[in-house]
Amino acid sequence: MKKYQTIAQKKGVQFNDNLFYFPEFKFIRIVTQELEGKDYITIYISSSSWDFDGDRSDIHGFTSFILLLFLKTRIKQELSLYNIDNKVGDRVNEDRFITLEDIDTEIFELVLESVSNTLGIQYGNHRYSQLSGSLLTKRLTVPVVLARVEKYFASKDVLASQRINFAFESIRILDENMEFYGINALMFNSLKKIMLGYELQLIEGITGRIVIENEVLRIIPRDLLNKIEDLFLILEESRSKLHWYSISTHFMIFSERYMLILYDDFSYTGIIEEKEDLKKYNKMIYPNIEFTWSKKINGGRFQKLIRKVLIDMKNVTDVREVGSSNEGDGGRDLEISYIDLDLQQDQGVFKKIKIIIQCKAYQSSVGKGNVRDIRDTLDNYQAQGYWLIVSSSITTFLYNYLDTLKERDGYWTKCWTRDELEDYFRGNLRLLDEFQDIITYKIYE
Repeated sequence: MKKYQTIAQKKGVQFNDNLFYFPEFKFIRIVTQELEGKDYITIYISSSSWDFDGDRSDIHGFTSFILLLFLKTRIKQELSLYNIDNKVGDRVNEDRFITLEDIDTEIFELVLESVSNTLGIQYGNHRYSQLSGSLLTKRLTVPVVLARVEKYFASKDVLASQRINFAFESIRILDENMEFYGINALMFNSLKKIMLGYELQLIEGITGRIVIENEVLRIIPRDLLNKIEDLFLILEESRSKLHWYSISTHFMIFSERYMLILYDDFSYTGIIEEKEDLKKYNKMIYPNIEFTWSKKINGGRFQKLIRKVLIDMKNVTDVREVGSSNEGDGGRDLEISYIDLDLQQDQGVFKKIKIIIQCKAYQSSVGKGNVRDIRDTLDNYQAQGYWLIVSSSITTFLYNYLDTLKERDGYWTKCWTRDELEDYFRGNLRLLDEFQDIITYKIYE
């Protein structure tokens, strides 16, 4: 990792092997990793170095979201933000980290600049905050806002803090998975420059608001939208223009004086109901594709199709065949290396695990009796994960068994049925061209 150390040295960033940090702000740590010929970055934002009493995650929470804005507008790559509990003495701090995959020296330099700019905005503006006046009006003080929020959400699970020295105020609504920050005009103008030219494409749907970013579709339910608009009305005491931004794990909504964070990715499953109403009218939301599966699927051919799917996936490497190839039940095994997250690490959260893929070319539902003993299979191959991929469906008993392996025994498990395969094929139809003996498709205009 000497190439990154050279860049850090030029920018006055200190380092210890693959750990990088700014001398005056050691609560932000940047860790680089190399796995399977690719480089990864984890940025930790931790309050453990701060001698605070009680919950003070608002400071590094605010820092992480400002940093995400810088990264989002400068690096054309998927970003993810995660929380992890970090026990310090008899207290538990809620630390956060941001991950980037498959980086290079150019991206690393942009990361350092983004961290530097974030610290400049957060800690450079505080000296002017007193001159900007109170962040809230004299009448709408923090206790008043807190009382209104608790009443509106009928919740007591709300935390508030006022940090004039850091130019923001925060209220966290824990049971609603959201938090918001009051910011002064100087802070907002700085953030506005970051966000210039970036905004999501929004479509008003029937059950909610559809968000489109890089052809990824998500939907925010209508009842939650109403809550958000009402909340800003409580804060601003008037209807204000809202600006929407997103990363893969959160949504960020800005008015001129507040930043609201939603802890939800509103993933693909949330759009199913909306698709039924919109599929006739909006091909971007629901391409009208009809799949037809062969009544009898050759197990070997099905394995080759799955192998091609796995090779196509971003975090999968070293796809190879293992086990017997002459099973009468259509079962086949593949072995892959998979780049996954390990939330217990503090020197880079990415790890490589070995996963056994079992393919089942069935017409009827696959049950527990149709698969070999999974624990024995994992022990035999010294693997950490099991992924069952079937051409039909699985029984509830088998689904629960896989869930138990994950929750109780700590194995990585996943199951794809015909529905999950079709969902993947909708965006990757090219994979089916040489497998028309298994599955064909027709696109309706």
